[in-house]
Amino acid sequence: MTDVLFYLFFIGILFCLTGYFISKSKVLKFIFYLIGGLLVALPFALLIYFTYILF
Repeated sequence: MTDVLFYLFFIGILFCLTGYFISKSKVLKFIFYLIGGLLVALPFALLIYFTYILF
């Protein structure tokens, strides 16, 4: 399960980097940052949640 969380984390970083290199559309940049930020934060939130439930 942790490998899927790592995949989500790195895909989120790729979305953030893609948003960084988009210079024309501010809305598209915001969408990429939003999706990337959620995908970066989601694995940590799930990991903390499952750790809290198990222990």
